[in-house]
Amino acid sequence: MAFLIKTIEEERRSSLSMVLVSTAHATNHMYQLAPPIILLKFGLEYGLSTFEVGLLLLAFNLPYALLPVIFGTLSRRMGRKSLLSIGLLVTAIAFAAASFSQNALSLMIMLFAAGVGGSTYHVLGIPLVADLFPEKRGESLGYHQTGGSIGSFIAPLVVGVLTETFGWRLASLTLSLLGISLAPILWYYLRDSRRADLEYSRSSLRELRKPLILILATATVVVAFRGLQLFGIYYFDLGKGLGAQAYLLLSFSNVAGIFSGPICGRLSDRVGRKKTIVALALIEGISAFSLVLFSGAPLYLVVVVLGFAFYGLLATTDAFLSDITRPELFSTVIGINSTASFAVSSILSFVLGSSIGSLGYDLSFTILAAFPFISLPIIISVRKPKEKPN
Repeated sequence: MAFLIKTIEEERRSSLSMVLVSTAHATNHMYQLAPPIILLKFGLEYGLSTFEVGLLLLAFNLPYALLPVIFGTLSRRMGRKSLLSIGLLVTAIAFAAASFSQNALSLMIMLFAAGVGGSTYHVLGIPLVADLFPEKRGESLGYHQTGGSIGSFIAPLVVGVLTETFGWRLASLTLSLLGISLAPILWYYLRDSRRADLEYSRSSLRELRKPLILILATATVVVAFRGLQLFGIYYFDLGKGLGAQAYLLLSFSNVAGIFSGPICGRLSDRVGRKKTIVALALIEGISAFSLVLFSGAPLYLVVVVLGFAFYGLLATTDAFLSDITRPELFSTVIGINSTASFAVSSILSFVLGSSIGSLGYDLSFTILAAFPFISLPIIISVRKPKEKPN
C-alpha cells in the first residue's frame, strides 16, 4: 500500500511538473514572438529599414544561439529548475525595461538581455520532460511542444492587439508580468531532475556524430518557418498588403502546433522517427513555397499546414535526439541543438532583412522554401543505433 501511495504521488508530481514546464514553454514562446511585432511599430516610429530591424532582432536571437550549451553545463551544478526560474525572471525584467527605451541602442541592449534569459529554457525544459516520461518520450515531448505552440498562437493576437490599441511600450510592459508571476511558481513547485545526465561525463566526438548530423538537418529544415516568424508580419502587411490580418496569419501559423506535437510524437513512437521527420519536412517545404503562390483566404490554410509540419518536426527530432544520444550527454546535445536552431534565427535576422530590401519579399521567401528539401539527404543519413541484446 505504501508503495502504491508513493507511486501515485510520484505520478502526480511528474504531471504537475509537466504542466509547469509546458506553461514556461508557452511563456518563452510568447517572448520569442513579441520582438518582431513590437519592432514593426518601433521601426515605423523611428524610421528604421528592414536591415536595421534585422539587427535589433539579431540582438535578441544571438544569446539563444550562443548560450544554451553554457546553461546546460551550469545546470549540472545549479539544477534545472533554478536556472529556468532565474532565466524567466531576467527575460521579464528586460521586457519591462525595454518599454522605457528612447532609441534603438537602448532597445537593443534590453532585447539582448531578454535573449540571455530566454536562452536558458530549451536546454533545460526538454531534458526535464524527457526524464519525467522515458517510456513515452515522443508523446510527452509532443505535449510539451503543445505548450510552446499555445504561446506562439497567443502572442501575435495578444501582443498585436495591445500594440495596436495602446502602443508597443505598454505591450512590452504588460508582457513582462507573465514571467514575473510564473518564475516564483516554478522555483517552488517544479520537480527537478536527478538523473545521471546532470553529472559530468567525458565522451569522444564519435559518440556525438549521429546527434550532430541530426542537429544539422534540424537547423536546415527550420529555416523556412524561422523566416516566417521573423518577417511574416512584414510580408503579410507590407508585402501582400493585408494590414491587420498579418497578426492573425502569424497566429494561425502556430495554432496547428497545439495538436501537431502530440500527434506527430505519438506517430513517431509507432512508425519510426525518421519516416515521420521526412514526411513533415516535405510538407513544410511545399507549404512554405505556397506562401508565395497564394494570397488572401487560402493563406490561412497554408500557414496552418506549415505550422503543423514545423512543430511536429520539433517534437519528433527532440525525441529522435534522445534515442541516439547517451543519457549523460543529452543536456549537452539539446544545448547544441538549441544553439544551432537559434543561430539560424540570428543569421536570418539580418540576411533576410537585407534580402527583402534587395530582392523583395516573394523571391526571398521562395529561397527559404528550398531549405526543407535540402535537409532531406541529411535526415535520411541518420541511423538509430541497434539495441544490444541482453
